[in-house]
Amino acid sequence: MTSDEKFKSPLLKNQYVVLAETKVSVEDINSKLKELNAKNALIRGKIDPDDYWNFRNRIEDGLNGDKAIHLYITDNSAIICQPLVEKD
Repeated sequence: MTSDEKFKSPLLKNQYVVLAETKVSVEDINSKLKELNAKNALIRGKIDPDDYWNFRNRIEDGLNGDKAIHLYITDNSAIICQPLVEKD
């Protein structure tokens, strides 16, 4: 799932760069997103679907950057990623 080297495969549609990892807490995630100049966060992983928008609104509170972030939630951490943009 993760690698320091690029891996091309028809099964992998997107590649991401890991920007940071933090505890699964609204305050820690929000603080890190502000440091990374985020504008929003698309959340994936272990979160109750009924809590998704409440959690997302709380972690996006006060963000005014320009990066679209992908946030992967595991049992122990929040992994903050950005889609890899290939330059020609």
